[in-house]
Amino acid sequence: MTTSKRLWTPDRAPYVASWSSELPVLESSLTLRPDGGGIAWADGTERDTDPFGGCWARLEGTQGEGEPLLDHMNPHRQRDCFLNWWCQVCATACSTTDQGRLFLRILDDPDPEGALVTQPPVCLPCAYQAVRRCPHLRGRAVAVRSRQPRLCRAKGFAYVPNGDGGLWSAMRVDVPLDDKKRLPWVLLSQYVVELRDCTVVVLDQELERHGATA
Repeated sequence: MTTSKRLWTPDRAPYVASWSSELPVLESSLTLRPDGGGIAWADGTERDTDPFGGCWARLEGTQGEGEPLLDHMNPHRQRDCFLNWWCQVCATACSTTDQGRLFLRILDDPDPEGALVTQPPVCLPCAYQAVRRCPHLRGRAVAVRSRQPRLCRAKGFAYVPNGDGGLWSAMRVDVPLDDKKRLPWVLLSQYVVELRDCTVVVLDQELERHGATA
């Protein structure tokens, strides 16, 4: 997978968005790990795994080429935003204050406390622009800060050995990150984060209070 900021800017699409030029790598490139305890890419690198021991889906292509697919997130970029607490739009540090990290929700979502989210956090300037420019968020956005957002689960496709040294794709699953038995057999595509110790905030007030420092 190639990730380049040269052809990409936040004005064109959020950092996490997939692009039409980025296509999934076929599962035929997957194999059993040398220890037989899970799946791996045959030509795998450190970029293909995460701190929890999961194997991540790949896309081939270049970020910023073609058309942005705003309803789809690039697996590696979504992962990197959560592991580093980057803004999902501009890939800089997300807004963080004594009330926690900043997330955008929509009005008809359930109570944010304990909510499970796949959309990474945001910085204040990008949040302000997103609620005005994004049709999905315009007039429906709620800003939430979480003091203790917790990486807890991941989504992907589970695989099982077929007995001939190959693999069968079983089903789409949602697996806890501490499930050391199941996680190594899942080709991961998204992290899931639980929002804890939440406070609903007003973006205009946040900008006035914290500005670009948060």
